[in-house]
Amino acid sequence: MNKNRLFIYSILSAVLFSGFFVVGRILQKYHYISCLTIKDFLIFCLGTCFCAFGIMILFMWLDRFSGGKKGYMDAVGAKSTLVIYLKKHVFFTSFLIVFICYIPVFLASFPGVFSYDAPHQVWQFVTGNIGNNQPVISSAIIYGIMTVGKMIFGSWEGGVAFYIILQIIFASVTFSYIITLIYRKTDSILVYVISLAFFALHPINHLFVVNCAKDVAYAYFTVWIIVIFGEGIYSDGMSLKKMKKSILLTVFLFLFLFYRSNSVYALIIFLPVAFIRCKYARRRLVIIFSLVICIYFLITGPLYEHLGVIYGRSINEMMSIPTQQITNTYIKHGGDFTEEEKKVIFTVFPEGTREDYQNMYKPENSDMIRPYLDSKELKKMGLGRFIKVWAQIGLKYPGSYIEAALNNTRGYWYIFHEISGEYSDRYIEYTNSNYKTGIHTKRYPLLKGLAEQYRKIGEEYSPGAVKGLCWLFSIASTLHLYLLLICYVCYRRDYKVLSALVLPMSLYLTVLAGPLALLRYVYPMMLGLPYFWGLALKAELPT
Repeated sequence: MNKNRLFIYSILSAVLFSGFFVVGRILQKYHYISCLTIKDFLIFCLGTCFCAFGIMILFMWLDRFSGGKKGYMDAVGAKSTLVIYLKKHVFFTSFLIVFICYIPVFLASFPGVFSYDAPHQVWQFVTGNIGNNQPVISSAIIYGIMTVGKMIFGSWEGGVAFYIILQIIFASVTFSYIITLIYRKTDSILVYVISLAFFALHPINHLFVVNCAKDVAYAYFTVWIIVIFGEGIYSDGMSLKKMKKSILLTVFLFLFLFYRSNSVYALIIFLPVAFIRCKYARRRLVIIFSLVICIYFLITGPLYEHLGVIYGRSINEMMSIPTQQITNTYIKHGGDFTEEEKKVIFTVFPEGTREDYQNMYKPENSDMIRPYLDSKELKKMGLGRFIKVWAQIGLKYPGSYIEAALNNTRGYWYIFHEISGEYSDRYIEYTNSNYKTGIHTKRYPLLKGLAEQYRKIGEEYSPGAVKGLCWLFSIASTLHLYLLLICYVCYRRDYKVLSALVLPMSLYLTVLAGPLALLRYVYPMMLGLPYFWGLALKAELPT
């Protein structure tokens, strides 16, 4: 154990977490960074000291654990019949437990939650009004599976039930595979029980597994890619030379790209790491990536045109943070804007007074302003000109830009963030969506008491309506655990785990640029956490 490194990374972690708490608390209350006081600075200093001490103790305990000094549960059960059986049948045992734990929530939400964009996605294929405002491939898959279910059971409710049953089976297989890898790496009953409890019992997994939203399936595809690449990096690419792994990686990369548009940016960031670290599989990776990219452009280009896919305003979502920054700055300093700056802004946004924009502006949710962006005018004017003016304003008022970005992303890094109550940032949807243009289904909960508990978790506990409980379901806890893990593996100089972490952190960069903080955007990274901690707690460091 290097005490200097332990001290440095403990302090670094503590500064981050204490800073998140102090800045987040002020922004949630006032929305302005300028409201920070001397008292807040003292709270930050005290918080850093206490947090650093706790993290040092944690890192030392993790060192003992990963060094082979297991806990009481592992020592007592090392030679027990149960442990011997578990080592032989860990996947089957995990699958059975996870699957059984998902049956009650299915019955409580029967036939399943048909929410978010799924009703509209199915409607597009039923009516032929297919657009790329939702990923076309994901819409086609949801529609195809639900159509089969409708043919079997005679209704769209049957289609939803069929889709959810398949999703529960796929989730159980996915999670059991991850749990198996974690157990075999750590050889710890304690870690096995914790990971099994997370996947089988966590209410967030329950609420998502019965939801038809594309984000759920996307999360499962993403965690497969995370694990396959993680194993590839840890074995220097040897595991990727197996044909089964290559086929799985190709299929899941294809689905990964077609289920959410930000995936391609995360993959571009991660590609150099994959080629550097997977040295024994570089040729195979070239073939896989080339095949996936060719198929991606073939489908999104000629095939979409042939099918007459209606193109939406995807640029609006990419401009979420710049939109918030310009709006916040215009409200505060619009009187000092030049005529050129006003001309560019009001070419792509409706002309209005600072008071008008103050009424429209929602600091933590760009969906209130972003839809007003005229993407056609933006393209006509030229994206370069808009970016030039955006940067020019930012150089004059950097504090306003930083403030807007922090407010819009607050839910990702502030554990006690309270959801605003707007329809678009609900924590977890547990009621069916009611689109005007959508296929609608009814719910027949068979376990009404349990159904009410899940409704409370999604609509009361997590948004902060029940004070003191929102932190249990905080979106930000996932990022905190990743940052803590990064500091820990840097302290241990476990650079292979650090390389594998580039993929989920790349995904984080893309969601931070999104319209608002939503759990469903973070869910793929949340599912990858147990695997990465399992890698970090492996008994021996990689060479």
